[in-house]
Amino acid sequence: QSHPGPSPARVEALTGVGWLAHLQQDADAARRFLEEGLALADEQADRWSVAWASHLLGRVAYFGGDAEHARSLGSESL
Repeated sequence: QSHPGPSPARVEALTGVGWLAHLQQDADAARRFLEEGLALADEQADRWSVAWASHLLGRVAYFGGDAEHARSLGSESL
């Protein structure tokens, strides 16, 4: 099968599945999906999605006990 490539829909899917993984307390999967979504959003200059993915990564960091990284990601999301 072919890879769908970068697109706004792929960014939305990656951040959505990352959010769901976070809710299921799977920090490794959440981080992996959200980081990929963040990179694609950044490539596409999608500022809203960059902010959203950064916010979600901040939540993952916070609940993982890394308050400093969470604060940094939260600031980036703003």
